[in-house]
Amino acid sequence: MANMFVVVDASSKGSFNKLCRHRIPGALPFGAKYRLIDFTLSNCKNSDVTNVAIFPYGNYRSLADHIGSGDRWDLNRRKDGIFILPPKTMSLTFEDSISFQRMYEHLEYFLRSTQDYAMVSPANLVWNVDYRMLLEEHLASEADLTEILSDDNRRIKTFILSKKLLLDYITSYDTLPFRNLSDVFDYATNIKKHHFEFSSDCYLIDSPFALYEVNMRLLMPLTRERLFCPDRPIYSKETMSAPARYGKNALVKNSIIASGAVIHGQIENSIIGRKAVIKEGAVVRNAVIMNQCVIEANAQVEYAVLDKQTIVKEEAIVSGDLNQLYLSEKKQIVAGGQKLMILQVTSECHPFAKTGGLADVVALLARKYATLGFPSAVMLPLYSGIKEKFKLFLELKAERQISYGNESHRVSLYHYTDQNIDFYFLEAYDFFDRDRLYGYEDDGDRFAFFAKAALSFFDVFEDVPNIIHFHDWHLGLLPWLLKNDERYRKIKTILTIHNVEYQGVHDATILARLGIESMWPNLQQINFLEIGIQTASLITTVSETYRDELRYAYYAKNLVEALNRRDRDFYGILNGLDEEIDPGKDLTIAEKYTLVNVFDAKKKNKLDLQKRMGLIEGEGYFVIGMVSRIVEQKGFDILLPAIDEVLKNPKVEFVILGSGDENYINRLKQLGERYKNRVALNIGYNSTEPSYIYAGADAFLMPSRYEPCGTSQMIALKYGTIPIVRQTGGLNDTIEQFDAVTKRGNGFKFYNYDHRDLIFQIENALNIFDSSPHVWRQLIINAMNSSFYPEDTAKAYIELYRMVLSKD
Repeated sequence: MANMFVVVDASSKGSFNKLCRHRIPGALPFGAKYRLIDFTLSNCKNSDVTNVAIFPYGNYRSLADHIGSGDRWDLNRRKDGIFILPPKTMSLTFEDSISFQRMYEHLEYFLRSTQDYAMVSPANLVWNVDYRMLLEEHLASEADLTEILSDDNRRIKTFILSKKLLLDYITSYDTLPFRNLSDVFDYATNIKKHHFEFSSDCYLIDSPFALYEVNMRLLMPLTRERLFCPDRPIYSKETMSAPARYGKNALVKNSIIASGAVIHGQIENSIIGRKAVIKEGAVVRNAVIMNQCVIEANAQVEYAVLDKQTIVKEEAIVSGDLNQLYLSEKKQIVAGGQKLMILQVTSECHPFAKTGGLADVVALLARKYATLGFPSAVMLPLYSGIKEKFKLFLELKAERQISYGNESHRVSLYHYTDQNIDFYFLEAYDFFDRDRLYGYEDDGDRFAFFAKAALSFFDVFEDVPNIIHFHDWHLGLLPWLLKNDERYRKIKTILTIHNVEYQGVHDATILARLGIESMWPNLQQINFLEIGIQTASLITTVSETYRDELRYAYYAKNLVEALNRRDRDFYGILNGLDEEIDPGKDLTIAEKYTLVNVFDAKKKNKLDLQKRMGLIEGEGYFVIGMVSRIVEQKGFDILLPAIDEVLKNPKVEFVILGSGDENYINRLKQLGERYKNRVALNIGYNSTEPSYIYAGADAFLMPSRYEPCGTSQMIALKYGTIPIVRQTGGLNDTIEQFDAVTKRGNGFKFYNYDHRDLIFQIENALNIFDSSPHVWRQLIINAMNSSFYPEDTAKAYIELYRMVLSKD
């Protein structure tokens, strides 16, 4: 019996998107008949480990059902055995590894464990290893902490240490500067550390592509031999199924077919799960098909991962590629032959009307839909500024008298085509002939009227849209109006929430003026966004992490219940970044650059930035930049004390471009007085071009309290300026913590909204910049190689549109 217990880290969510909406990564099906957790538990059985604790997050029911009593892995014991230890609080976390604080919630387990050593390893690790051999390696090294790496020098989040040392860390979690064992290994200086490279196949499955790639590797005999050793079997929950059946026209090449599958079509280079059905004429290539999926006659599936019980309808085509696999969610129906007619109804769209990032997102989606070959249209109000600039291009399509309250208003519909996109503008002088887009007392009436007027012109379209995609609160009443109109009741609506803080709370009498009966007769005010959430066919937001955050009141505030009621219809899709944002094309910076000349060009742009902003000039200074609204949401409560502390290092400089709260601006000015020529402020976005900061700074700061998506960190990456961000919203989804051991990652991030954690990561970046220039150069390369293609965002929305249409 091994003198070691195993802590199975099932607390990390990875980046699985749809595949983990209803389960945690360790419960994902793998290799046609297994779950990922089977490898860790089988290694325990084969290594005589009898004490195993699993620390899951969130929805772990699927994992618990699969494990049951643990009999299959000889863990159903009176002494020791298997323990599933869920979180005791509902606090939100996006830890990459299990934290000491999370372990402290179940301190009693560690105190009662009688083994002298502990191994911490993830639930989603595919390998076949004798843990006793790893323990012997740790003991032979006489190290305090051993980290196991894969044979390609990747970190697999697996550590061995004494129970005593682990308990020290757990019980001191609130005073330690380290959150988890990865931090201890990277930054602790008072212990002896040892790396051990595992020389056989070993795969950490932390994304859909990793799941797909390792499944495909199983088609190679050598991989199967290494992972499924006869003397160390991989055990799984026993499921009784008949042998797979093959029809007379079935054709199977280089594939794994599980028991219970029924094959009548063609399969090549694929993994087919239990009880899956591939019907006559269907073709499946380079795909992972999970249990009980049905591929109907003459359908085609390629480069896809289909979750359990997905149905691909007759003659449907499901096609991804290695850059973007097609993913389905559990029980999804994928229909073919759907003609998409997409209309985005919005309050702003670049280049016509813009106050923020919403306008860019709408324009980018419209452009990409057209590029992908889909009819693409956008409708927005004809603000006075649009008519002044574009009046020569606008074609009058129709005019109507539309009632609102006791008055009738003349409304004109204008049309303009550009790059195969149809733009429609609604002119209503009483509502939109204003200097600004928003900020008026009657904004509720303005956009309620816009929703009604938009619907009134649908009969003008040659093809009535079957998908209406609207953004934020302004069109929140539109789905309700559609449901009350017999002609358009079947139109599907998608609401995208860009920032839940802006909700559109207005007088409830607006409903009477629209001519619809209120569901809440005694209500004094209505919340446009809340109504949109309740009535839209599907809801999206602008990053997967922000979607998860909005399940909690801290982020969703008064809308938390409304959003949780629609949880199964709520998706996170990361915004893309315009390809035109590129330091190789930027004429406003001192020297354009690509990966070929980035290191010389960054030096020149840094000196140019220092000169322009009045900073002390020199390559050796660590220049931290910000381009931001200066408001509480952007993290200024923790930024100000952190920057004050960091600036005590005379080689640090700080520059910020922005506008906002006078209190924060005054405190920034005080910093400027205290650190002459090392702090530069440009208050107001027109003070200078932001590109000078993106190109000239070494690091880019975004310590936001919340950040739904964010584009500044994406721009900084493009320019090879290293982001230091808080682990929230889109910042979490776009920044991968840099690992000095493996040289992977594109920035630095911290979780706690605390200036000490921010200081720690700034100093971490500064240390690499100062002491390891070659490592910093690799970090710049990693950053510039990061990609956020808007085409991927558009394809994700297209997939959602098709999914919602298939529900009829």
